[in-house]
Formats: sequence, structure tokens, C-alpha cells
Amino acid sequence: MLKLNATFIYLGIIVPLTIVIPILFAVSKYHALSLELKIASWYLFLSGATNLLTSVLAFKSISNMPVMHIYTCLEMVLLGLFYKVILQGTRVGKSIPYIIVAFEVACIINVLYFQDIFTFNTYTKSLEALIIIFLAICYFKNKLDSIAAKINPNNTILFINSGLLLYFSGSFIVFIIENINIHGTQFWFVMWNIHGTLVVALYQLFAIAIWKYKK
Repeated sequence: MLKLNATFIYLGIIVPLTIVIPILFAVSKYHALSLELKIASWYLFLSGATNLLTSVLAFKSISNMPVMHIYTCLEMVLLGLFYKVILQGTRVGKSIPYIIVAFEVACIINVLYFQDIFTFNTYTKSLEALIIIFLAICYFKNKLDSIAAKINPNNTILFINSGLLLYFSGSFIVFIIENINIHGTQFWFVMWNIHGTLVVALYQLFAIAIWKYKK
């Protein structure tokens, strides 16, 4: 019971609250931010609102799975737009609108035929993770190929891209394990605490990027 309470406090309270730091930075510097960082801020606002809503629903013993389905669709749109901006001019960047549309269609098919709105959408979360991992790697490759990027002191996007790559790589493993039904209380504690820690790392890398940005 003690471990359950500690896990609930960590995953249900501490992890969601860590988004407050990057949100405060985003609000205070919003008008001075570049387009890609404004989109990153929208992602933080969406995540913060979702964290609050899912926590309230969980507290009232109401299923928050429908919220997660909607959040996944909106998350992919915002992250897709983010990568469209930072990969502007590349073939991958030009294909992102089609990737977003295809993903949204996949979400609808998943709800209709595989995982309804009251089931954790591990299939689409896994697909989303693979897409973001691919885009994050494309961004790193694009930057490594660019000599100018190596001497750019204001390249704060690297922090956000690193956070997204770290989070979605780890999350992909968690979602795959959920898909293949590996259960056990101890195993569940370990996997979802790791996932929560990845969320914290993601939010703080967003915070560092916004804090370090100078127009």
C-alpha cells in the first residue's frame, strides 16, 4: 500500500506538476519566441490542460481514456507542425502534413475497430512514438549536415528535439510492453515510474530551451 501511495503521488501529482516550470517560461517570454518555440509552447499548454483534466477525472473515478485518445490526435498535430517548421525546405518537412493526416485517420480506425475510447490507445501511441523518433533523428541529421548550425549559439531547438527523442524512444518501449500484455504489479510500478521520469525530463528540456532562447 505504501508503494502504491508513493507511485500515485509521483505519477499523479509530481510528474504532472513539473510542466508548470516550462509553462511559466513560455508565458513570460511568449511574444519574443520564434514560431517553432511558440508551437512548442502550445504543446505545453495542451499537455498542461490535459494533465489537469485527466487528474480531475481520475479523482472522481471517471475514465480519462477518451481524453487520452483526443490528446494523442492533438499532440501529433502540434508536434507535426513543430517539425514542419524546423525541417522546412527538406523532403521530410514537406511530407509532414500528409503524415499528420494519415495518423489522424489511423486514430479513427483504431477507435472504430481495435481500441475503443475507453481503452488505453497503445497502438496509436506506439505509432506516434515511431513517427516522432523518425522526425527527431531527421532533425539531428539535418543539423549535423549543416555547418552553420554548428556555430549557432541560439540553437535551443536541440534541447526540445533531444527531449522528444528521449521521451518517445522510452515511451515506445512502454507502449509495446502494454500491447503484448506483460503484467505484474512490480513490473507495472517500474515501467510507469520510468515513463513518468521521462515526462519530467521532457518538460525540463522544454523549460531549458525556452529559458535560453534569445531573440
